Amino acid sequence: MTAERKAKIRQKLSRTRSDLLQYARELTESEWTQPIYTHGEEWTAQDVLRHLTWSESGMTRLIQHIRQGHGGVSEDFDRDRYNAGGVEKLKEKTPAELMTMMTENRERTLQILSLIHISEPTRPY
Repeated sequence: MTAERKAKIRQKLSRTRSDLLQYARELTESEWTQPIYTHGEEWTAQDVLRHLTWSESGMTRLIQHIRQGHGGVSEDFDRDRYNAGGVEKLKEKTPAELMTMMTENRERTLQILSLIHISEPTRPY
């Protein structure tokens, strides 16, 4: 990964998180509880925020694990169960608490990005 590519990724991660948090801050209390995702389980806007908070935290742990030479997720990993469990674990968090957690998670993600050596192989996404 070139330094230029790394800088672009960092900028995009920062910008998109900032945009999301700005949008989330503008939601009304009733908008937080409206169903917005209905494929399978029904999720509210707050559930989606819970999911994003939980999943980024899990991804940073996974990246660290892989960088330490360990494998990725187990072969029996169930993404739907993982996502539902994460949303449930964050059920008591308010939108403000979730947004704070999201900011902290993104800082950890950016920190991990800074630790990736330019010579490390990357996969095109």
